[in-house]
Amino acid sequence: MFLFPDKPLPPDRQVLLDAVGMLDISEFRLFELAYYAWYGEHARPEKLDEDFARYMFREEVPFWVRHYARDVLKKAQQQTPDETTTETMLSPTARSGLRRGLRLFSGLVLLLLFLIVLASHSPEWMLFGAQCYFPPCY
Repeated sequence: MFLFPDKPLPPDRQVLLDAVGMLDISEFRLFELAYYAWYGEHARPEKLDEDFARYMFREEVPFWVRHYARDVLKKAQQQTPDETTTETMLSPTARSGLRRGLRLFSGLVLLLLFLIVLASHSPEWMLFGAQCYFPPCY
């Protein structure tokens, strides 16, 4: 069907893609997890962007990503639960996203309640007339 067959991927990149498929995450997320597993701290965004750009455009896989990807595949073959992956998946950044979502939701609920109270008491608070302009009291 195609005129030119795809050339095979470099082994490092194939290992990385296999690990991404195994964990069902994005390649960038694998970079984050690999950095955390290797260095024990979360990477600066600039550092990850630089390494990921080098991977995307020059096909250079950093050693710490390659090691993490191989480790993930080895543990998957042994069929043992991967404690390091589940710990890093529930890292503080993941939990802070949940907290941020809860704060946003509760803020929206409070705003909605404020608007309901404002709409129900607006005729009493109007300075320019004691007339209601909302649908129930034409």
